[in-house]
Amino acid sequence: MSSFGYGVVAPLICLFSFLTEFLQQWNKGYGAGWELAKDELATQDQQDG
Repeated sequence: MSSFGYGVVAPLICLFSFLTEFLQQWNKGYGAGWELAKDELATQDQQDG
């Protein structure tokens, strides 16, 4: 049972570490663009108001 549990947990740990690395890279690449997009939306909301 313990070996089966490890066989399930190990891939999950690998997947989790991959996802965190991917999100960090994504934040570096698109974080600034997202900030700009939010600013665009904010100015549009102000103009509409």
